[in-house]
Amino acid sequence: MKYYKFLLAIALLFCNVSKGQIRFEIKTQKIIRGVDNKNFPFGSYLYTIKNKTEQNQLIFFIEENNETLPCVKLLKRKLLRRYDDFSFSMIEWESNMTIGNNNIVTPELFVKILAPKRKFTIIVPFFNREDEDVALKVTQHLLVCPESVFSSNMIEMPHFRENLQSYDFAYPSNNVVVFTNPLKLFILRKNE
Repeated sequence: MKYYKFLLAIALLFCNVSKGQIRFEIKTQKIIRGVDNKNFPFGSYLYTIKNKTEQNQLIFFIEENNETLPCVKLLKRKLLRRYDDFSFSMIEWESNMTIGNNNIVTPELFVKILAPKRKFTIIVPFFNREDEDVALKVTQHLLVCPESVFSSNMIEMPHFRENLQSYDFAYPSNNVVVFTNPLKLFILRKNE
């Protein structure tokens, strides 16, 4: 019986590594800024993602929980999902597209190219218990994909990263502030 438990543990470890958990690491930090009049703390969660590979990782927010489907299926859904008159697949296939430069960060259209061995921090402020509950779900709604998956026969968008950069669409900074209200509305969209 101990032998079977050992084999099961090895199999689970292999599955965890094969899903790409070693490609990046996410560290969570809670910072308390004060206490409101109901004696509830307010502050921020910081999620620091470190690329542990020698290739770029692309970071998206996704509506689904990232543990519900394999990474490639979640990525396909993200690339093909329509956000009004836009989908990420257009970046690969629409050569005459014009993208206006906008400083507003929305989870729907957020994408970050994280270079090898670099870090990126997502800051999510919270002001009440409901905000904190949403802030705690951030890691469940992040999709981190290696650049190589875009060239694979599963995705077939070999110029996706280059096009993101030529359209100046990828998020440029090393950190981003995402507020809980738009994040909550984004997560609730998965049923649409």
